[in-house]
Amino acid sequence: AETGIALTWDTESKALRPQAAKGYPSQEAIMQVAFSAEESIPGQVFTEGITARIDEVDFTQQYNLAMDNLLNYRDATGGKLPVSALMVPIRSGENTLGVLILENFERSAAFDVDDQALIESLAHQAALTLENVRLYQAAEKRTAQLQALSEVAATITSRLEPEALIDSLLDSLISVVPYDTGSLWLLEGDTLTIQSARGFENSEYLIGITTQVEDSRLFYEMIRTLKPIAVPDVRVDKRFPETAVERLSWLGIPLIAKDEVIGVIALEKTEIGFYTPELIRSATTFASQAAVALENATLYQESLQRTQELDKRSQRLALINNFSDQISRSLDKDALLNVTIDELQNAFPKTTASAIMLENGKTVLRAETVESAQPLPQPIPPAPIFDHLAESFGIFSTSNTAKEAQLAPLQKHLARHNTKALLVLPLAAGENLLGFILIHSQQKHRFTPEEIELGRILTNQATVAIQNASLFTETRRLTEELERRVAERTEELGREHHRMQILLRIMQELSASLDLDHVLNRTLALINEATSAQQSTILLVRPNENTFYYRASSGYTNPPPVGGRASSIPLNEGLAGWITAHREGAL
Repeated sequence: AETGIALTWDTESKALRPQAAKGYPSQEAIMQVAFSAEESIPGQVFTEGITARIDEVDFTQQYNLAMDNLLNYRDATGGKLPVSALMVPIRSGENTLGVLILENFERSAAFDVDDQALIESLAHQAALTLENVRLYQAAEKRTAQLQALSEVAATITSRLEPEALIDSLLDSLISVVPYDTGSLWLLEGDTLTIQSARGFENSEYLIGITTQVEDSRLFYEMIRTLKPIAVPDVRVDKRFPETAVERLSWLGIPLIAKDEVIGVIALEKTEIGFYTPELIRSATTFASQAAVALENATLYQESLQRTQELDKRSQRLALINNFSDQISRSLDKDALLNVTIDELQNAFPKTTASAIMLENGKTVLRAETVESAQPLPQPIPPAPIFDHLAESFGIFSTSNTAKEAQLAPLQKHLARHNTKALLVLPLAAGENLLGFILIHSQQKHRFTPEEIELGRILTNQATVAIQNASLFTETRRLTEELERRVAERTEELGREHHRMQILLRIMQELSASLDLDHVLNRTLALINEATSAQQSTILLVRPNENTFYYRASSGYTNPPPVGGRASSIPLNEGLAGWITAHREGAL
């Protein structure tokens, strides 16, 4: 042989491309030559995996090079054409990796059977070497992917704020699965909404866009099958509209939590067929971790919200209890009214309060939290609002007193409080109306239902205290019962929160290490901590063995060695045997 060239298959260009060459006048030119897999002898050797020994080369028909490749080949050989050639497939098992070409430019039938056997042997050794290199590179790549997934898992599982987690998921994903554009859709009912987007010119404007599941064949199929969908070329997929597109590869991964789809991640890449099975597996693993993280963040936020609601209720109950305690100390009508308006003023920031009672058919101002111009009690002009409330026993609320004609007779009183917004609560016991409590806001404020409810609770208690102080004992008992229930619920939430923290720590331990013994021992230690157990053990059932395999333990003085050891416990005896046979837990 005068020249030799080693070709390997390039999946992107779908051609055989040189990886090494020897003996050509121009090495640079020969490295630019690409051989088609069709209508050429090198292509047939590659596709069929059979050696071709050519005694007389018909260059035009058997090499069949495109014009640019032909020019490069002539430059590489100095214008000479091969007279004879030996083309051997580089095979590893059933997999053909490339072709080895030897050429002679001087004589025909330059290669005999012995040459063919020798070169085939060398090609086989080269194939084994290439396959080993490919496996090593694949292992290194997989290791890097697993490490990236572990790091990403530790990052996303540590975030418990849903908004921050959602905003970070696509940023975390790109280190595991590359993409040009990505969007995160969350499912609510039958509607998918974009919650995060990356790589688009107007990514921030895409947030909030919605679509119905049934309107997208791709999303519908993913949600129905719970499986990812990869489209190598969207131009030839009928599920995509026939429009000019820049990004040709598409990958959709469902986010699955508790066997239900909670969202979808959609990725795009410019290259055709970019998303390989390995990348799809990595994306699926990431999606599983993301779904768990989203579910945990949602549960954590719900727990926080319940805690905050209970805290607000506790504060309200504390306020009510304090008010009840104060009014229980006196049976004096004016003292009770002063305590009532003081507490209402404290409960409603930036307000003042006044108490107007009905006495002998007249309205009388008996207490207020601003300094009065004259000693109290003082008569108050009758107003239509009082007649209206006397009939309805309801409440009156306005955010602008200047527009309320029913309040006109009270303008002098309202001016002293600089009233912009007003809440009027009746002091009523059954069908007996004792008077009214007025809460004055110095700002244009719309009283919320929660504020109105609190006001009614306090005024109702004041009414009861004024009418019958003896009911205080029952009121206090009810308040203490409510406090006990809140304390029990708060303690229960604390236990739930502790269990959640232990679960998060176990997840972090599982994702932080690839050492199985370390993961098992740390998991058992965390289980002991969570359940207050002193000892725990992992026993395995292994094929063709009659005793349990002692894999890991925590709390024992003689733990198993790394990797575990056989035990003397029969599979069909004892508590462990019963649990294995019945596939049930035992307490």
